[in-house]
Amino acid sequence: MRYERKKGQLWKARPCREGDEHFLLELYEVVTRKRIDLQSWKWLFHDNPAGEGHIWLADHKGKIIGQYAIIPMRIYIHNEPVYAMQSLDTMTHPDHRKQGIFSALARIAYEYAEPRGFDLVYGFPNNVSLQGFLKHLDFFVLDNLKTMTRPINSMDLLRLKMKNRIITNVIGTLTQSIFNRLYPMKLKRDKDIRVEKASRFPKDVDNLLNQLGPKFKNFIIRDWQYLNWRYVRNPSHSYHIFLGYRKNTLQGYCVTGSTERKNIRIGLILDLFTEPNDKDLIASLISCALEVMLLENMALASCALTSKSPFLKIVKSLGFIFSLRNFPYILRINPNKFDPSTIQRVEDWHITFGDTDFA
Repeated sequence: MRYERKKGQLWKARPCREGDEHFLLELYEVVTRKRIDLQSWKWLFHDNPAGEGHIWLADHKGKIIGQYAIIPMRIYIHNEPVYAMQSLDTMTHPDHRKQGIFSALARIAYEYAEPRGFDLVYGFPNNVSLQGFLKHLDFFVLDNLKTMTRPINSMDLLRLKMKNRIITNVIGTLTQSIFNRLYPMKLKRDKDIRVEKASRFPKDVDNLLNQLGPKFKNFIIRDWQYLNWRYVRNPSHSYHIFLGYRKNTLQGYCVTGSTERKNIRIGLILDLFTEPNDKDLIASLISCALEVMLLENMALASCALTSKSPFLKIVKSLGFIFSLRNFPYILRINPNKFDPSTIQRVEDWHITFGDTDFA
């Protein structure tokens, strides 16, 4: 592919080359004020079972000042497997913004991807980049993921507002006790249900995928290879895997992680994959997840689902309430390859925290 610099443009666009990763890690820290190590970068862009990622750079006199990156993902669209690209880690150096770097690199990426069969690009942009995707790059917002939270340790939450530790402990203990009576964390389980904590996903998770796939229509293909890459081999995060069995047959799973905000530890339900109407199994999986979060001193549990998710009603019945934080899920499609009706119905999609690039 030929890259042409526009008249007056001080930077040039080029693909990422071996050795650039070290400069990209520096750019990542400047832009996000967070660090990512080389092992995590290679895991994301080189170890993905769906294929290697593709990165386009803005080069200004030998210095990398911008990046647009996409990684391949296998997705079911109305139960047919297709290859898609996830847009992530969009970056422009603060000293070189408002030069059209983001949109120019993105268009190069799509020009590269479409002839290779990647007719769908999706992402979870922050507020800074969202309008750029919508105005200049032909994306649309499919849905705003609904974030739901449940208190696990009210004392930690009250400490943000109250300074008196004794009063905080008394009110927090009482509040949490009342809440747990209304929405207990430990539930009486169906005798046919068994939940096991696992260190990795077994191969029979592929049987579960074949069984449940038709229930969801549009979702990232959660097969054995993908799940172990995403949650077991990830070098920068640790996760808990809960496998749900009914009469010794794998019927679903739940994956949890954690984050911290304002010195409050938050347990994240990253993925939940079961028969959507199996309330007993869903409740058992979430109950086990909450017990582990309690042991790990999490103050809150949080999950994210689409606004039409069949799991919403069950999750609400377990004490989760809607929070103010929502996350846009955006799509860019090739209309010559996709019937919009197969894409634009929110109720056809199963999306969770684990599908994003920030959890």
